[in-house]
Amino acid sequence: MKKIVMMLLVIISVFSLLSTSEAAPKQTWDEFVAKMEKKEKIETVGLPVLEQYKANPVSGSELELWNKLWESSNAEKSRVAVTLISQMFPDGDVSRWEEIDGFIEHATLRPRQLLALDALFVAISSLSTNDKDIWAASYLLQQFSKSSAGNLKFIAEMPEGLRPTIDKIIAVTGLTGVWETTKTTGKMPLLPAYQGTITRSLADDRNMTYLDGFGRIASNGSYAWDRDRGYLYKVKEDTNRESKIN
Repeated sequence: MKKIVMMLLVIISVFSLLSTSEAAPKQTWDEFVAKMEKKEKIETVGLPVLEQYKANPVSGSELELWNKLWESSNAEKSRVAVTLISQMFPDGDVSRWEEIDGFIEHATLRPRQLLALDALFVAISSLSTNDKDIWAASYLLQQFSKSSAGNLKFIAEMPEGLRPTIDKIIAVTGLTGVWETTKTTGKMPLLPAYQGTITRSLADDRNMTYLDGFGRIASNGSYAWDRDRGYLYKVKEDTNRESKIN
């Protein structure tokens, strides 16, 4: 609350210097105050909600927890998703998603980075269904927006069905930032199934997303992710024989 008071004092000074009238219009001032209160609430309410979920984690392997993301009620999905976020993102910071690497243990080439992003977006979606928890969803989005690559790859090019959730969070919590979506690409879950090999030229023709040898999204790499179909391929060099894939 101290932050709001200090910010208001600064704004009052600015209005006093720049305004040609005795006072700013009452409606405009009320809207500004409401906006500042919402901005503060994203952290003062949202962060404690996440901490409560973290204090009550769900047990299981990464793959077991990922499977529960699609089987549980919204309340349980939130617990599972926040558990995965806490365990997989460095220091639980979702803006650091690019640091996650490797493949799921005992699974055929299923990238941990994409599993973690599934957990993030499920958390955002499930938390947004509750009047109090939606502030935690807003906090996660606010943190994720600190990653320019995250914005480019998963907000500007958003999975199918996620846009209404983002719009609701912005409308309710007053979340600021750049949230435009220019393209709908693929759908949830993001975690793809391994589908064999593909030539690099065909991967380029289909505008696939590359992953490096550590399973991280990259400008070029050993694997190609077909977001629209939900498949992951191992890239092989082109030959004279035409490659056929499902």
